[in-house]
Amino acid sequence: MKSTLTPSNLNRRDFLRATGLTGLAIAAPSLNVLGAYNDAAQTPNTQFTVLEYSTLPVIIENRNLSMEKDAVVMDQFRRTREGFVLQYEGGYFAGLRAGGVVFDTSGKDIQRFRGDGGAAHAPNFIKALRSRRAEDLNAPIAEGHVSSAVCHLGNLSYRLAQPGKLSACRDAMGKHSQVTEAFTRLIQSLEGIGVDLDKTPFALGPWLDTDPASGQITGVGGSDAAILAQARRLARGSHRPPYVLPA
Repeated sequence: MKSTLTPSNLNRRDFLRATGLTGLAIAAPSLNVLGAYNDAAQTPNTQFTVLEYSTLPVIIENRNLSMEKDAVVMDQFRRTREGFVLQYEGGYFAGLRAGGVVFDTSGKDIQRFRGDGGAAHAPNFIKALRSRRAEDLNAPIAEGHVSSAVCHLGNLSYRLAQPGKLSACRDAMGKHSQVTEAFTRLIQSLEGIGVDLDKTPFALGPWLDTDPASGQITGVGGSDAAILAQARRLARGSHRPPYVLPA
C-alpha cells in the first residue's frame, strides 16, 4: 500500500474537524517522493501535505518507508506512529480511535482518554441501512463529504505536481514554523534511509485555493486558466451514466 491520502486519513480529518476546524481548508500544497526504491509505483512512498485554515495549519505526514536503511522500523512522532497530534500552547494531545493522552510541554502524562477503536462505527452504519433513517447515523453524510474533500485536496495537488528542488519546496511550505520543522524532519528521515533527493526529487504540488463555503477550487498557485480547469475536472471526477452528478 502506498501513501496517498486515503480513508485512514479520513478518520483523522474527522477527529481534527471535531475540534472546530469546520469546512474546507483554504489551500493545500502537497510534496511527494515517488518510487524512492525504484519500484513501479504510480503513487508516492511518502506524502507531505499542508492544509491552511484561517486559525491554524494542519500538517499531514504519510510515510510508507522505514526509518532505517535495510530495516523495517517505521517512523513515529511524539510516541505516535498512526494517529494525530493536536498542539496547544501548554501541551499537546496524541492519539486516535483507540484513545489518547494529553501531555504537557515537558512530555508529562496529564490525562488519558479511552477509545473504542471504532467498534461502534460499522454497527451504527448497518443500523441506519436497516431502518432507512438517515437520522440514525451518528454523523450526517455531509460531514463525511467534507472530511473526504479535504483528503481529495491533497491528492489533487499531487496529481498536478511537477518535480521540485528542495529550495522550491521550502518556499512553497509557507510561513508557519511548525511546517518548516516537520519538513526538516521529513528530509532527515528520507536521507537517513539513503534516498538521494537529487536523483529522486520531490513532486511539488501547487497550492489549491478554495472557497471553504462552496468547496469550489478558485485558484491553482498562480497557474493559468487551463490548469485551474484541469484541477476542477479532477475534483469533479468522471462517472458512468446514469450515475452522474448534476451540473
